[in-house]
Amino acid sequence: MDLTACSCAVYYVVPFVIAIAILWQLLEWETKLKRNRNDGTKVIHGPRPSDPTLGNFPDIELAGGLISYLKRAHAQYGDVVQVWFGDKPVVSTASPGAFTDQVRLFDKPEMSFISPVFGSRSIQFVNGPEARERRRKYDMYLSKDAVHSHFYTFKQIADETTCQLGALEDPDHVTIYDVAFQMACRAVGVALFGEYFSHDDNILTFKALYEQFWPVLEKNFTSGLPEEGTDESEHFYSIVQDVHHIVRSMIEDHVTSGTDRKFIDVVMESNLDQTTVYGDILVYLVGGFHSVSTTLTWCLYHAALYPQMQTRIHGELSHVLGRAHIQPSALPELKYLRWFIDETLRLRYVAPVATRLSGNNTKIQGYHVPEQTQIIHALGVVMNSETYWEHPERFNPERFDTSENSDKAKRSPLAFCPFGFAGRRMCPGKAFFYDEALIFLGTLIRAFEFSLAPETPTNMAITEGLLTRPRDKVVLKIKKRTCE
Repeated sequence: MDLTACSCAVYYVVPFVIAIAILWQLLEWETKLKRNRNDGTKVIHGPRPSDPTLGNFPDIELAGGLISYLKRAHAQYGDVVQVWFGDKPVVSTASPGAFTDQVRLFDKPEMSFISPVFGSRSIQFVNGPEARERRRKYDMYLSKDAVHSHFYTFKQIADETTCQLGALEDPDHVTIYDVAFQMACRAVGVALFGEYFSHDDNILTFKALYEQFWPVLEKNFTSGLPEEGTDESEHFYSIVQDVHHIVRSMIEDHVTSGTDRKFIDVVMESNLDQTTVYGDILVYLVGGFHSVSTTLTWCLYHAALYPQMQTRIHGELSHVLGRAHIQPSALPELKYLRWFIDETLRLRYVAPVATRLSGNNTKIQGYHVPEQTQIIHALGVVMNSETYWEHPERFNPERFDTSENSDKAKRSPLAFCPFGFAGRRMCPGKAFFYDEALIFLGTLIRAFEFSLAPETPTNMAITEGLLTRPRDKVVLKIKKRTCE
């Protein structure tokens, strides 16, 4: 047998077979769409895959991230666009009208690029009745009343952080993300999981691991999981084991400490396997601190960048609180601070997308979407669209003024949905987020004046990932305010 001839045949035939398989999938998708033309539905258009295996992933990387890519795609093709994740067609939607057609969608697509950390059966991925029942149990611990019961925990964390910042030897070079991470991680840890994260050493250990595995997950989105057997793969799964070890330590610490019943008890009592228990805990732990710490960082950056707005926040705090300590009843009165937070969520689109799976008869704005198709809710595209926001590139908290003739009164509520909107599966931590953000920011801005350090740019760019973050470190100067 001529081995050289055989190897040459394999060299040419295998790529040909792969190309035919991909072409077949493309034709099958097109055939489904053509069938839809006969019943009056419209055909979904969008960019062709630039790579037969990777789809539009190379284009997403070239654009600087998914939202930047989708902004261009939607500008060219409209509110409903087809893109390609590898060899799979995906539908992206970007308008309040398109979102309205999906408010009942509940199931979520598989995300293999992050499942090694969170588990394939965690609340992040499980669907159907099981997911609904688990969310029903879990959401009780994140209701408005439940979250308000943590007010004094959040206040204590804010007060202790204020004391630590006030004692700094170098208040002119404060890395704000480190401060925000510690506050947010401790808040969600103590409120939901026990006393493990009341210790700074445990927070720092987890932060070091988080800062290793999270960038890998973001890379996995377009590149796939590290190839099995490589040094990169072994390192990644070693980090995952260390993260799961911390979760196990959290559980053991809570069980032995005999503290009050918390969210972690509900997870442990849910008759789930160990991997899924760890996954559900991690979903709520990471979800609980990631968006808060990133938003706090952006908010304090904006406060330093726009001193007149910071002065207005401080004036509102003085007007509402006087010389008294912040109280639960005061939070609804901090209206400008809430607008300021919401404008940060809008402009920086901290959580840029949500995803769902289409049902058996899903139609979006007249387009039929085949069953079990992944649908992207391009939240960041809508929140930065000039169709719904005047001068969307400007930071303007007064967009969220709720008076009768304000822009907000004229705008669709679904133009601003930073926590998602669909199928009772939107982010369960919305109330948790706002209580933390209002208490933490209110306490810090009441105590300190923040300004930009020389190394912090005035035109901070966004790094797009699973969540967005400032491209450069946010380093601020802090100055104690005089007593009121």
